[in-house]
Amino acid sequence: MLGFDSESANPISCPPVNTDKNQKMTTKDAIREQAWTAIEQAGAAHTKKVHDRIPHFRSAEEAALRIFELDIWQNAQVIKGNPDRP
Repeated sequence: MLGFDSESANPISCPPVNTDKNQKMTTKDAIREQAWTAIEQAGAAHTKKVHDRIPHFRSAEEAALRIFELDIWQNAQVIKGNPDRP
């Protein structure tokens, strides 16, 4: 999995999500913890509080645009999105 470093928006390596089909599937909470920790360790968050929320992070706009390049996005038949709270 890739993330972005806080200085130059260059890709950095983040821990991979468990994809071994012989092991129990990684939970949503575990994936969230992984993402929050990666954002924290990269120093990419704009705020100190990262866990238990959707943090605003450096290069978020670029990351959002990159989703359009993913095969899973391009092949999706239904996409659910929840708007941020005002």
